[in-house]
Amino acid sequence: VLDYTIEPRDPDVIKPILAEERDAVRTTRTRQRNAGLPKRSERYPELLDFYSRFDELDVTAEDRRSFERFMAGLDDDDEAVFDAIDGRPLHFSIIRFRNHGGIPMPLPLEIHYADGSIEEKMLPVEIWKQDPSVATKMFVGPTAIARVVLDPYRELADADRTNNAYPPEVILGRFGIEPRSDRTNPMQAAGNQDGRREIEQAARRLAVAIVPAWEKVGGEGDTPLGLSGVILEAVDSAMLVDPWDRPFAIELSAARGVEPGGGKVLATLRSDGLDGRRGTGDDVALVILADGQIHDESIHQGREE
Repeated sequence: VLDYTIEPRDPDVIKPILAEERDAVRTTRTRQRNAGLPKRSERYPELLDFYSRFDELDVTAEDRRSFERFMAGLDDDDEAVFDAIDGRPLHFSIIRFRNHGGIPMPLPLEIHYADGSIEEKMLPVEIWKQDPSVATKMFVGPTAIARVVLDPYRELADADRTNNAYPPEVILGRFGIEPRSDRTNPMQAAGNQDGRREIEQAARRLAVAIVPAWEKVGGEGDTPLGLSGVILEAVDSAMLVDPWDRPFAIELSAARGVEPGGGKVLATLRSDGLDGRRGTGDDVALVILADGQIHDESIHQGREE
């Protein structure tokens, strides 16, 4: 979108506007860094000449005389035009469209003006007659165009709607966070499931051994970890091997207050699963409670929270 207005001819109007636009431009990084450096003209003032102090945007008497001669040379019709637009500038807004492929179609527009008003326009398909890839339309009005939206009601078969607004909009989106992808095939998945069932059976056998042992030796202030040597004497070494012939990891609780027959965790049984790697999707972790119940560790932790 390009926005043009008629430039005033009166130097007392146009030159202050141009000066304001010039002064609004940011100082370059180079000028900022060099601002504190001494200038040679400060040491040698004789180097200064007319152009050192000249500002082309200062209004001069010659500028005013030139403008008066210009106005005096206008006929009545031209002078009427200048009087009509004086203080009420027209905006000539040019909107350029590009067809990125496909069948040329009409262009339904939603035009937002700087004063907050909104206008809907439908440009006919004939706008593409001269050039099927680029089309231009000019709108003339008293208010500048602030924003243009193409096809606001989704009437067109548009495959890419991200370029349908000017100024361009920030494209919002979301992305999901997923655990590490499971690359197991159906045979591996079946093997994991069979292995999990065997681990659950092993956990039950282990519970049958360590729960009575804890009930027998555990006293007030004791922890299962502190009495691990006594408790594990009741465990057959054959119970400590998972279905893939790798040793289980048995973690006895270090917490106090694990009352015999209660619902607190007595021990945790861990296996790295079929792939033998810790932290992958086939890992198994089961908790054995002091009352002999077996639960999946993650589910039990969720209940505790």
